[in-house]
Amino acid sequence: MLVISRRDLLVSPFALFAGCRPKPAGFPGYAFVANEDGQGGAAVDLNAFVLTRHVPLGASPTAVAASSARKTVYALTPQS
Repeated sequence: MLVISRRDLLVSPFALFAGCRPKPAGFPGYAFVANEDGQGGAAVDLNAFVLTRHVPLGASPTAVAASSARKTVYALTPQS
């Protein structure tokens, strides 16, 4: 015979919904994007999916490379 105490009955809804909290939306990091038409670069926060910073370069970048060891971002601008 199964016996359920009052304590188990009161705690069970909390235990049931304990794993139902919202999870973070994205990835903890940044994406760096080259914008040829806008002649600049952009940093996008992937956790919030929002533009963090736009950096005007004065030339059209074709590629972006990031170094995690030096914490720097390089943009290739072949015209300049």
